[in-house]
Amino acid sequence: VLATRSANTAAVQVAEVRLRCHGADVDLAGFQATNPGGQNPSSEGPEKALAAKGKWLDTSFRARGRSALVLAAPEDFAVTELSLRTAGDNPGRDPAALRVEGLVDG
Repeated sequence: VLATRSANTAAVQVAEVRLRCHGADVDLAGFQATNPGGQNPSSEGPEKALAAKGKWLDTSFRARGRSALVLAAPEDFAVTELSLRTAGDNPGRDPAALRVEGLVDG
């Protein structure tokens, strides 16, 4: 995440990440989510972005100027669509600019 809706917020948040591969939803069971360099409340860690309930919150966004949510899949696949569901409590924390990168490991 490179920017949020509000330039004055200290944090960024995402309620849910969804991935699709050629029109089919990707089952995120078995994925691991990390937030390198981020600071997360214990109940709002990066794994929450993979679940239908809860949210991921990184309170170090402003201090670092960016935030990374890294998803590691149990096997290689192509991502053709990405969607984010934002949390409903603070719209200023919603991502407004993203950089998406992929890596085949192995």
